Amino acid sequence: MVFKIHTILKPTLSLFWSKIDVDKPNTVYIQARYAGGPCVAQLCLDVEDSAGWIRAVYVQEAYQGRGLGSLLLGRAFAVCRALRFETVGLTVHHENEKARTLYQRLGFVRFLDGHENYQQYIKPL
Repeated sequence: MVFKIHTILKPTLSLFWSKIDVDKPNTVYIQARYAGGPCVAQLCLDVEDSAGWIRAVYVQEAYQGRGLGSLLLGRAFAVCRALRFETVGLTVHHENEKARTLYQRLGFVRFLDGHENYQQYIKPL
């Protein structure tokens, strides 16, 4: 089931959330769509234990630079706060400069260098 949660910026841009992954019942998907069209950005958030974990953030290249990543992340932070989580984390490839810059601007701090050139970031809520 998909629920419209917020119309933002323009009447044509909406955010939707759903929990439809049978194999991962503790995963929330947040999507951005223009005028009922296809999904142009999506975030996958695991909400298990005592912290949120952002498994993936995707913004189609043609829609990058419009603030969609920030909007999706902001909604994920709100979900985590509502669940009384104190932190949210994610993993990003060290060469993904755009994403790392965004995450740092939103308050994420690198706390661990992972395997295969990936870095883990955490954000206190």
